[in-house]
Amino acid sequence: MSVYNIITLVLPVLSSVVTLLIANKHNSRQTDKQIMASNFQAKQQRNFEKQNLREEKKYTNKAEIIADILFIKSQNNLTKNYIMEISNANEFTANKKYEEIVLVANRIIKNLYLSFPDLVDYGYKILGQCNMIWGNEQNYFGYQADKPRIQNQTKVDLISLYDNLSKICFECLDKLKEK
Repeated sequence: MSVYNIITLVLPVLSSVVTLLIANKHNSRQTDKQIMASNFQAKQQRNFEKQNLREEKKYTNKAEIIADILFIKSQNNLTKNYIMEISNANEFTANKKYEEIVLVANRIIKNLYLSFPDLVDYGYKILGQCNMIWGNEQNYFGYQADKPRIQNQTKVDLISLYDNLSKICFECLDKLKEK
C-alpha cells in the first residue's frame, strides 16, 4: 500500500472526525447559549414575581393605613366626645380608648415605614395629636369633670385638637392617593 492510498483512506476519516468535533463544539456553544438564555429568563421571572409581591404588599399596607386613619378619626371627633359624655365616660374610659388608638397609630407608622417611608412623619403627627387629645379627655371626663368652667375650656381645646387631627389625617390620605 502506498502512501497515497493510506492518505486517501485516512483523509475521509480525519475529515469526518474534524467535522464531528466542529459540530460538537457548535452544539456545545448553542447549548451554553440556551442555558444562559434560560437562566436569564428565570432570573427575570423571579424579579417580576418579587416586584409583584412588593406591589401587593404596598397595596395591602395602603389599604390598612387608610382604614386605620379613618378609625382614628372616628374615635377622635365631636360626635365620639358626645357619645362618651352621654355614656358617662371617665378617665378610665379615655385611657382604654387611647390604648386602642396607640396600637392602631403604631400600625400606621409601621406600614408607612414599610411602604411609604417618606410619609412616616404623618404617623408620628397623628400619634402626637392623639396623645394631646387623650390628655385633654383625661381632664374633661375625669380630673376636671366637676369644674364646669375648666371643663368648658377643655371642650374648646378638644374641638381644636379634633380639627387639627382631622387636617393631619386628610393630608396623609391625600399624599397616599398620589402613591
